Amino acid sequence: MALFLLPAARVTRNTFLGLLWAGTTVSLCFVLFRLWVRIKTFKRFFSDDYLVILAWSMLLGTSILWQIESFALYDQYAVFRGEKAIYPGFLEKGEAFMHTIVPFGILFYSGLWSVKLALLFFFKRLGYEIKVHKIWWWSVMSITVITYIVCIADMNYKCSLNSYEYILTVCGTKENAHSNNHTFYANCAIDIFTDCCILSVPILILWNSRVPTRKKIILLGLFSLTVIVIIISIIRVAVVSSTDTNVDTSWLYFWSNIEVTTSIIIACLTSFRQLFVHSQTRTNQEPNPSHYVIAPASTSRKGSLPYFTTSLKNSHGSNPRKPTWPSERLESQTYIVPLDSVHIKHNVDVSNTSKRSLDRAPSHHTFCESV
Repeated sequence: MALFLLPAARVTRNTFLGLLWAGTTVSLCFVLFRLWVRIKTFKRFFSDDYLVILAWSMLLGTSILWQIESFALYDQYAVFRGEKAIYPGFLEKGEAFMHTIVPFGILFYSGLWSVKLALLFFFKRLGYEIKVHKIWWWSVMSITVITYIVCIADMNYKCSLNSYEYILTVCGTKENAHSNNHTFYANCAIDIFTDCCILSVPILILWNSRVPTRKKIILLGLFSLTVIVIIISIIRVAVVSSTDTNVDTSWLYFWSNIEVTTSIIIACLTSFRQLFVHSQTRTNQEPNPSHYVIAPASTSRKGSLPYFTTSLKNSHGSNPRKPTWPSERLESQTYIVPLDSVHIKHNVDVSNTSKRSLDRAPSHHTFCESV
């Protein structure tokens, strides 16, 4: 970042901090409501809940850090635009601020990738026991971890952690600006690629399920809310990148915070429908939600769980059990039940072939085997 090529700030400090804290507060409301529903419904948290909490903690840390360092940033804008005279300690203050650019970047990518992992672990419970889904899930998980490492590794550490003199003399060239732009474009492509890979996980599950087409469309629409994050990621790079000068730092992190805030809200919205429906269909004996899976369209293969598509009766009467798939009641005969509630009944005829018992009717014994 070249300070003598520093562009004018597109957003004022008060607006920047106001929207930053507003996003942090709104996303906190969604996270707290998500956790409240989890406790009320499942009496516990899951791995994706902790990852969402981690993502919000990263956003909170970013907000606190910007509250402290925003003075130094906007002082740089004022001085290098000729709106304010250089004052004693300005250079030291500017160098200290430049050293915080790397922590800002790490917090941004860590928060964003925590949400990606939260979505992955949420989708994992929907069809993880099916072999092909398990393989693809682990593939996407590997891609997500690798891309996070790449985004952290390709940040411009030299123009953030070096001395202020080095930053002024070396990082102010157009070549450095072009290099930064290439990094933004590459990381944006990586961000979009990982989102598409993560979105493919529930699509693969629904594509091979017995869920009616209308329900598939509804659920795909719910899961596809991540497309909003993709759009914001594209906007972030499109409005920030510049061909001749380094990026406007305030504008860059303004959109970065919008992206992280939106991704946290989307992660919460994606799970709300499942939470509400499960809450409505709960019984006094509540099973573990991790036992719920989606029945595939074909018969069970090796490596996958057995699925039962007949009308099942509960232990209290003759009415079929309500489906526990995270949506409204399915309009088909496919009911998904927890595996520990399924029993197989075998009727075995045992007869005595001795002459003495030919006149006797065969006795019947019933065995009930739990799956």
